[in-house]
Amino acid sequence: MGQSIDLDTIYVRGQQAWSGGSSGALFHWNGVSWNAQSSPVTGQIVSVFGPSASSGSPLFGLSSSPQVTDLLLSASGASWTRSVTPPPGTGYTKLWGSSGSALWASGTNGRLSQWTGTGWNSAATPTTSQLNAVWGSGASDVWAVGAAGTVLHYSGPTPAWNKVAVPTTANLTDVYGTSPRDLWVVGESGTILHFDGSRWVAEPSGSTDALRGIWAG
Repeated sequence: MGQSIDLDTIYVRGQQAWSGGSSGALFHWNGVSWNAQSSPVTGQIVSVFGPSASSGSPLFGLSSSPQVTDLLLSASGASWTRSVTPPPGTGYTKLWGSSGSALWASGTNGRLSQWTGTGWNSAATPTTSQLNAVWGSGASDVWAVGAAGTVLHYSGPTPAWNKVAVPTTANLTDVYGTSPRDLWVVGESGTILHFDGSRWVAEPSGSTDALRGIWAG
């Protein structure tokens, strides 16, 4: 990439990828090379996400710093603008959504904020722990993970966030899955957890290092 930038996030769609990091840095992989993109913000890009796997569909980015948070919008991944409606508060960590009008942003102090397409709603959560990541299989099956083994699940006929018991107290850093019955979580001290739709099991990792990200396909 030719620059000394701390990169915090990557999102892959087909043969393309987008990455973001410090000082508002945004980069695009076009299948051949990485190219810097013009960024409308100077804060840390902590998450880039596209609700649809279709080429040319909208992307969203999340920029968060101690002073300000911004939602970034891209109609097709070619250029970025800043939303006129930023998330409430600061200290966000990750962005996920089932559609462009149903995004969740996780953050400090148990914060989970939902973008409806026109504005943000702050959800009630049963924790004040930092939430480091959020992922779901659909609009009413969403998971968030964070500090001290915190796992929250958004589900039910009238969906709400509830705490779930898991076999660890390690700080959890990322969550990803392929279906409601195949969910993976990673964290510090080599922690790996798997959910099969009915129970959580700790899986051996062969490492005591902090695991920062996971992907399953």
